[in-house]
Amino acid sequence: MQEFRLYFGIGVEHILSFEGLDHLLFIVALTAVYQWGDWRRLLALITAFTVGHSITLACAALGWIAAPSNWIELLIPVTIAITSASNLFKPVKNLNFGYPMALFFGLIHGMGFSASLRAMLGGHSLLIPLAGFNLGLEAGQTAVVFLFLMLSLIFVKFMSVSPRDWKMTVSSAILGAACMMIKERIF
Repeated sequence: MQEFRLYFGIGVEHILSFEGLDHLLFIVALTAVYQWGDWRRLLALITAFTVGHSITLACAALGWIAAPSNWIELLIPVTIAITSASNLFKPVKNLNFGYPMALFFGLIHGMGFSASLRAMLGGHSLLIPLAGFNLGLEAGQTAVVFLFLMLSLIFVKFMSVSPRDWKMTVSSAILGAACMMIKERIF
């Protein structure tokens, strides 16, 4: 149980730390087009992302798949940019980013953390650490989603910012950050 708690904490920390900034930006980009009443649908989307993340994280940590880390580190901000850009070009009512797309982007993000997990495991069993890490990651993501939805509620409902303006502002800021990350990783 102690091992599970350790990896659960690492999963939560991954999403909430500066090292997990790309992950955090992706979650906020996914969340930007949703409002408080859409939380169930949004959590299903976030879970699809986590499932994809879990699949490649496990496969890569076991050594079953490998990809050049420089490509994965470049593709991660590309997924953030695509998600943010898609937010900018679709109406607020169209809340269908797509579970397959979230799952696919999760596959890419999972490859990004696999080397770190493999190093932490040091050849030990994968099941409990992976379960703990992924449940911690999901808990952290859920906390971020609810905090962001509360922030959105405050701006949209109480400060009279239109949902469209909220979505455009958040998505534009994240798109800018993603483009900077892409530039940094290319050069």
